[in-house]
Amino acid sequence: KVLPIDTNIVLFSLKKEYEVDKFLSHLEDYQIKAVSMGGQTIRFVTHLDINTEMIKRTINVLQAIRL
Repeated sequence: KVLPIDTNIVLFSLKKEYEVDKFLSHLEDYQIKAVSMGGQTIRFVTHLDINTEMIKRTINVLQAIRL
């Protein structure tokens, strides 16, 4: 579930059956950085150097995750 926010920050909640550490480790395997905000909440932050291709790649990695 993506939580609404009006900045360059993306927050979302993982389903309870997913392990946060395992999820973050999987992202790191693809050089995608994210942090836990406690519980099942994950935080991404974009910045000036992030381009459309990088966003598409991140979406593809997220869609392919099978934990």
